Amino acid sequence: MRKENTHTGDDLTKLIATMSTAYRVAQDIRDSPADMPDDEPTEEALAAEDVKWDAAFTRHADKFDALAAQAHADIEAGKVLPMFDDKGRWLVDNDTDEDFENAAKSAHEA
Repeated sequence: MRKENTHTGDDLTKLIATMSTAYRVAQDIRDSPADMPDDEPTEEALAAEDVKWDAAFTRHADKFDALAAQAHADIEAGKVLPMFDDKGRWLVDNDTDEDFENAAKSAHEA
């Protein structure tokens, strides 16, 4: 008996997009220089990198400002959930107090 295909066009589109991304990453890895340095970058290299980032942030300041304004508006409108509780614990996984207590006990026992 033949199984009916239940995938939608959206499923196929998402799969193709994921595969395309994976392919591009694989190409980037393949094409990256094999002689990448294993040691830490120099202070000069880090300073040059900082200059590039600063220039990019300056060049696109209006876009970053718009993103920040949208984030603040979403917070004010209650469209976002906090990532941390009042004790500074990460809420993304929906862990309960009991989960945190059990994790702390396990860490102390180890």
